[in-house]
Amino acid sequence: MKLSSDFEALRQLVSQKPSHLLDESSAAKILLERFDTYCADLASINVNSVLEEWKNVFADRDVPSLTEVELNRGIELQTTLEWYERCDTERVKLVLTLAALTFFVQNKTRNEILNELSAAEWITQHEVLTRWGWMISQKIMKEEQNADFNYLYQCEVGERDGRQNLDREFYTFLHFLPKYCEQTKTMFLFLEKGESPDFVIIDQGQNKIGIEVTEAPLNATHAYEQKERERFFINLRNQLSDLPCSVTLLARPDPLWSGLNKDLASQLPSMISAIKSALSTIPSENDRRVKVRVQGFVFNIKQSDSFEMGWDLSEPEYYGDFPEKLFSTAVSAAVKKKLRKKVPEIRPCILVVYANTGLIGVHHAKTASLIRAIVSEEKISTHFDQVYFSTDQECIGVIP
Repeated sequence: MKLSSDFEALRQLVSQKPSHLLDESSAAKILLERFDTYCADLASINVNSVLEEWKNVFADRDVPSLTEVELNRGIELQTTLEWYERCDTERVKLVLTLAALTFFVQNKTRNEILNELSAAEWITQHEVLTRWGWMISQKIMKEEQNADFNYLYQCEVGERDGRQNLDREFYTFLHFLPKYCEQTKTMFLFLEKGESPDFVIIDQGQNKIGIEVTEAPLNATHAYEQKERERFFINLRNQLSDLPCSVTLLARPDPLWSGLNKDLASQLPSMISAIKSALSTIPSENDRRVKVRVQGFVFNIKQSDSFEMGWDLSEPEYYGDFPEKLFSTAVSAAVKKKLRKKVPEIRPCILVVYANTGLIGVHHAKTASLIRAIVSEEKISTHFDQVYFSTDQECIGVIP
């Protein structure tokens, strides 16, 4: 079944904005605006024409043989194709989230949702059902614990500062289950969110498996500094948000983010002054970017109708010539921590470790044996029947 893309019920919700569904209508408004924007961008690109021209530019030719005009045109076409692909990927994600939000607002049960998605592919059922469960869990946590969420009912994790563990758990589960089912040739779906284990999944034969999720930062200091980095950007973004520009941070001084946060207040006036001064040198309607160096920071700025800010700290930190050892130590520490907790109530139970180490170039196949050498299968079997570590790209079985 192809999911509807008009989302009329949600558009009415945004229009009516009932008092008992303010959070839901706010989320719907944000998601629909993003969805409409991506659809408009996609409609503005004749992708077949762009692809055909791109093929003509590069057909059977090496880059050195291209003229400067041809190369520039090829790069422009490549950028357009990459943007089109990104827009389409985001559009699909929004369709799935909006479908889940529709079911959530309509108070549909799990069985009712599966009945409506009976003709859909398994992956669609998984994506929608998990997002629906994510929203229900957020609602319960908000009502019972007065919890705040970075992106309520939007199925995004958000910045570490202010993030709830619930969001990281659902994000990891959402990406892990398809990889697990593909590897094991099974078709499990989300059944319920729990405490121990975090998730219960079920197949068509009514067989249940528990899924416990945990996160493995590189170490305690690294996790703290990640949070401090995001706090730094939030503070800086709040101070610059009235400027009509796009700001990208390219480099920073050597000190830790926690130290930079302490000095940020004293540095802000000179940062803002330098950025404003650089902006004044860019002619209106000009797409030119200018680099600004101030207080050891390097910013890339350009004129924009509204303020945007991001970072491109793409130069990875160096952790030695054997990152697999650091990676396996981080994952093993997360596993050991879980073994000190209560035994999951559902067996078999799989432990999924989300590896949030920031390490680049890790040979993941090597790390499984290293982890097994640190944490034996015998010790793990008291709590878990299988252990996987998961990244945004892969899931690797460690035990058995």
